[in-house]
Order: sequence, then C-alpha cells, then structure tokens
Amino acid sequence: MRLVVEVAIATLGIDRAKADVYAAAGIDEYWIVIPESHSVEICRQPSAAGYGSRVVVSDPAAVIEAASMPAASLRVDWLFG
Repeated sequence: MRLVVEVAIATLGIDRAKADVYAAAGIDEYWIVIPESHSVEICRQPSAAGYGSRVVVSDPAAVIEAASMPAASLRVDWLFG
C-alpha cells in the first residue's frame, strides 16, 4: 500500500502511535490530518524502526502530494474549508 490518511479529531496520540506499525508494514507514506491546528503531518521513508521523515505542513497555501502519486496534489486549506 502506498498511502494511508487518517483524520485526528480526538485521536492524535493514537494516530501517531500507529505510524510505527504502518512503517513496519511497508506503507510508503502516512498522513495525519489535524483539524485542530489546520495542519497535516506527513511521514515518509518507512523502515522496521519507523518513518525516517516526518514533516508538519501548516501553511494554508502549501500544496502537498503523495510521493508515489504526484498527480494527486491538494492545498492544505482545501482540507479545512
């Protein structure tokens, strides 16, 4: 599987803990959409030890895309409109 996206309304801690499980399972990319802060946490570079890269994007005008699906891009503010 290439991408998993979760929305963390009341489960941010649980969703962050899932990252290690997804990385160990070989999920290429894991996004956590965080409505409270209008941000997206993007985890990439999976390994048995977890994701090697974690980036939080909160700029409303930022365009994010899945590394394995560059045609599927979206602006951060589209998620919270």
